[in-house]
Amino acid sequence: MIALLGLALLVQAQSLPPPVQRVSERLHYAGPYQQGAISCDRNIAKRQQREFERRFGKRIAALERRDNAKWGADPGFDMIALGRCSRASASSDAKFEAALRKFAVELAAIEREYR
Repeated sequence: MIALLGLALLVQAQSLPPPVQRVSERLHYAGPYQQGAISCDRNIAKRQQREFERRFGKRIAALERRDNAKWGADPGFDMIALGRCSRASASSDAKFEAALRKFAVELAAIEREYR
């Protein structure tokens, strides 16, 4: 009986239309690139990308797996993120840190939805 109920819920969940914005799109708009917080300097941008991956890479990968399991493959994760970059200034490191904090808040909200 419980197995049938579980199967019915699974079939019902799979028949629901996917959300208007998939996880990849939400993460894209919340990311530091879209906030203009990634440096235009290639070396600094590479360091910033490594920091972003270190802090969020595993969490994003876990969300991608959950989203794919629920709604099917999301080609948005394969896209190259484009955004605006920022010129080096005294406040550029602070701007990058602020962008990471803002991204962390959005990521946490999405993770709560996918629990």
